Amino acid sequence: MLLQANATVLTISLGLLLLLAWPAPARAADKPKSATTNAKVNVNALVKQATDLGLLYGPGRRFEDLSGGGKRLNFQQIEALVKARSGDPLAYVRRGNAYINEGDFELACKDFDRALSLDPKCAQAHIGKSRFYQFEQKWLAALTELDLARKFANQDTTINILWEEAFLNRELKQYDRALSLFDQTLKIPQTDKSRLAYIYLQRGETYSRLRKLPEALQDYSQAIKINSTLTDAYFMRGLTYRFLDKPREAIADFTTVISHASRPQPDAAQASFASSLSSAYEQRAQLYRKIGNKELADRDKEAQLKFEKSRFEAVPFRSD
Repeated sequence: MLLQANATVLTISLGLLLLLAWPAPARAADKPKSATTNAKVNVNALVKQATDLGLLYGPGRRFEDLSGGGKRLNFQQIEALVKARSGDPLAYVRRGNAYINEGDFELACKDFDRALSLDPKCAQAHIGKSRFYQFEQKWLAALTELDLARKFANQDTTINILWEEAFLNRELKQYDRALSLFDQTLKIPQTDKSRLAYIYLQRGETYSRLRKLPEALQDYSQAIKINSTLTDAYFMRGLTYRFLDKPREAIADFTTVISHASRPQPDAAQASFASSLSSAYEQRAQLYRKIGNKELADRDKEAQLKFEKSRFEAVPFRSD
């Protein structure tokens, strides 16, 4: 009965999760800036710094900006790496992934194509091309690129391939296949805890879409246990608690989402985080009203309206 009563909320919330899962397209002003600025770039120093941090090419995570952990190279460093290693396909893959995160898919595709021209067997480049096709909603082409990547994959890229294929199948509403692929991914030993937490989050969302809420709750909790800064997991667990008629637990999770507003957000994550923050205020307000605390409910509604007003005023007015 509760699920039926909240069907509209679930639809909105799942739509929001898709927004959280896919980086928002960047405006022209938000696109990555080239390293060819007035500042001089010490290429060798940047390459050494990147290598020391283990970040030369990155782990190839789908949503490294949203995963809540790990260091990342800024775009100037990535440009310097491409310049220093122009014959290395993985350097172009790294920049292509950065373009994907910033929403510049055309430039990303060019970098993946450049990487494949240097090495047609570069699994990471094929994974990158699959991501590009997903944003173009060319699902068959995306799956074809993953099949090509699988032929040349090592253990780390195999994890990425399974993850990408799971995500693709979920978007195609092949939920049982998606769950099977997420399960296979989780059976592979992983050292990247941020990525592991995000896989649990994504499997949890798949369970949510199947209305298997206890299983979803378990996965969201596991994601939080692994990575306590993963905002998306708190948000989705809060929704799940609400649907399970556990308002106080839900309020606690939405409060955590709101508390994360003070943390700096990567550029590619700002739009989706702002949407989740606004929704967290709305969800918590409804829950406060449900338990009879009108004062706190009104306060949250006022906070949401104030936040939305600030977002609106931050958008430059365009007369065209």
